[in-house]
Amino acid sequence: MANVRRDEMPFFDPTLQAQFDLARWSGFQVPNSAQVQRTTPQQQPLTWGEIIVGGLVIGGLAYIAYKAFSDTPAHHCSVCNSTNHDRRTCPYDGPRIAFSRSIPLSEICECCGEYPAAQRHHTRGRSDDSDKLDVCIGCHLHCCHNGHWQNFPTKPRTCMFSGEMSSWRAA
Repeated sequence: MANVRRDEMPFFDPTLQAQFDLARWSGFQVPNSAQVQRTTPQQQPLTWGEIIVGGLVIGGLAYIAYKAFSDTPAHHCSVCNSTNHDRRTCPYDGPRIAFSRSIPLSEICECCGEYPAAQRHHTRGRSDDSDKLDVCIGCHLHCCHNGHWQNFPTKPRTCMFSGEMSSWRAA
């Protein structure tokens, strides 16, 4: 087949008749160019495998975008669910730090204000000695640890026994 330059190519003219007789073949009719509709080729429907793979790709891209633009902190403590530190430096799970024995115990419980103080309570965890309460044994268990020694320590606002505001808040 020889290459033909653009200026040598004939232009299509629908008014021209065919140069050969198509009527020789039985059943073939020459279509009227005014009635011919242009149709686009139909695409095959997608298979379930293609739909699943496409969904996984879109889901993966959405997850990557979510992780890239989320504001979650870099570290998280698995002990107390805090975002300020991780398990290595958690004051609730670290080694116990004893309070200085040079500071005398209060005479009365700083929670109920009724009984003599018998124990010193770490209010911020056993590895943090920056805050303390001198409490009786009952208040230490029920008010400061919510009834079980394995619970995280708290600094009670009200006493569970007296029902009044803790005496450390009144001071």
